[in-house]
Amino acid sequence: MGRPECRLVRFLFFVLVGCLVSCFDKTSLAAAAAAAEQDFPSKPWISDDELVFLRTFLGPGKVMLEFGSGGSTSYFAPMVSKLYSIEHNRTWCKKVRSTLLRRGITNVELHCVEPDLPRIADGRLPPHCARSSYLQYQTYINSAARIAGREVRQWSKGGFYDVVFIDGRARPQCAWAVLPLLRDEGSVVLVHDWDDVRRKYYETALRWYDVIEHVKGGPGLVALRRKSNVSATVLLATKAANEGQIELAQSMMEREGPAVATRKLYRWGAGEIWWFYPTVDVELTYQYALKTYKNGGRGVEYAKELIHLRPKHGGSLQLLATHYHNAAQYEESVKYSLRAIDVAPQIPYNHVILGLGQYKMGSLLQAEKAFTAVLQIESNNTIALGYLKVLSRLPEACRWKHLTEAVCCVDESPYTPQE
Repeated sequence: MGRPECRLVRFLFFVLVGCLVSCFDKTSLAAAAAAAEQDFPSKPWISDDELVFLRTFLGPGKVMLEFGSGGSTSYFAPMVSKLYSIEHNRTWCKKVRSTLLRRGITNVELHCVEPDLPRIADGRLPPHCARSSYLQYQTYINSAARIAGREVRQWSKGGFYDVVFIDGRARPQCAWAVLPLLRDEGSVVLVHDWDDVRRKYYETALRWYDVIEHVKGGPGLVALRRKSNVSATVLLATKAANEGQIELAQSMMEREGPAVATRKLYRWGAGEIWWFYPTVDVELTYQYALKTYKNGGRGVEYAKELIHLRPKHGGSLQLLATHYHNAAQYEESVKYSLRAIDVAPQIPYNHVILGLGQYKMGSLLQAEKAFTAVLQIESNNTIALGYLKVLSRLPEACRWKHLTEAVCCVDESPYTPQE
């Protein structure tokens, strides 16, 4: 054994080293925490005017839902009783969660819900998927109902959320999803970035909401309240139908009366909101897509999403074949025409639009076959007769040539397919 004074020196040495290490660790942790705080926003990314306005709707006892987490999550949490937050980016969600833990905020329930259809390798969306569509964010959008913890059968006119702040993905779709979940007529839905550029897209929500106020200082914030004529019964029945619970939907709608129920279910369900709540009524879906396309709207985009859901929906295939022909994209037109013929070979128009596309591409023999198929179904089809007459004037050898090589070809008949 060593001398007592040596043992004491060694003991004091190790105590000193331990203190230095401990202080260093604490300093490092404090520095890391300070760096993390600086790297995370202390308040929402909205203007001061918007922030003052939004805070007027918060208070003790309020239940708040937000789509899109961040500085708003930790900033608003102390101002409400409970805050539910839905975020689509898992990496950012982890950062928000660690910030809440570091700041000691305990009344936030954070949900990380990634897109159902994530972007492909180079950052582009899948070809059938519109930006911020229901197809891409279905689980994200429906999270509001799952958080409320209620099945459709248990829903009543009493809702769950007092304040909803929408500042994430698929904003009009989220506004629809929370309609049956609002607590009462005083509940408010706030949508951020409601500016002149995106206003047309967001104004879809005005089918179901009235504008309380629009704060224009900054990106733009609008406060909405559910329209008084929006029937909670119809909303719930529509959701039940969208989820395949047809009998439940029908029983709910019986409370409205058969005539009113049919009209309202079309108005609030398949006829207007199908593009982010795919309805089981495919034909109403297609009719709305066709109507929108004729009015210069997003019908092509809707038809593509419908084909993704129902690959053999003939009407949507036909709509796309017509659209691409009119856009002079004949290869795409022929592609969709062939798919439409595979689904419905008995419809003359499918063969007509195929023949037109092949004629425009210069595939004269294939066009002749397509127009001949039309006459086998409809013997007096004037379009097929007209083009076959044009082709019949060509020498036999010329029909086997490409249109640009067939120097003996006569002028083509002017025809543009109608929607």
